[in-house]
Amino acid sequence: GLVVVPLPVRSVGVKADLRCYDLPLLLVPQAGKAWDWEGACSAAVEIFKVVPQVNRCVLYMGPAGNPPTWATPVAAHTTRARLDTLRAADDAVMRGLTRHGLYNDIWQCPTVLVPVSLQFGAVPSTPAPPSAASSSATATAPRELVVVRPVLSERAMTAMP
Repeated sequence: GLVVVPLPVRSVGVKADLRCYDLPLLLVPQAGKAWDWEGACSAAVEIFKVVPQVNRCVLYMGPAGNPPTWATPVAAHTTRARLDTLRAADDAVMRGLTRHGLYNDIWQCPTVLVPVSLQFGAVPSTPAPPSAASSSATATAPRELVVVRPVLSERAMTAMP
């Protein structure tokens, strides 16, 4: 079982050899359930067939005990603090790939800081406006989403996530 959380951003993708800007979906395992990789991949394929406004599915890899139920946009600009956060996340990803012996197997692995904050609990009836991003790392600053996209490929045109 999966829970689908729409992300309030546009993602660039390719459909029928044309660039498109559509919505990504966050696929989250139901509370207490382990990840089913094959099931998630099958669900993504079906979503792409049925929902024309979606061009990407993102797998939630956070703590399983309390999965997110909705997402809100975060007002964000290019700042030194955000770039430092992105550099730290990318460094952690690259070290993880190296530690697990995967670094040389991955064709490319962009790490992206997305101005979206995951929320937990009941979904409100009216969406909240974008949260103001804080320039300092405080407990009240909205947490942004880090997306990692490791791609396996021997040729760039035949990539697998």
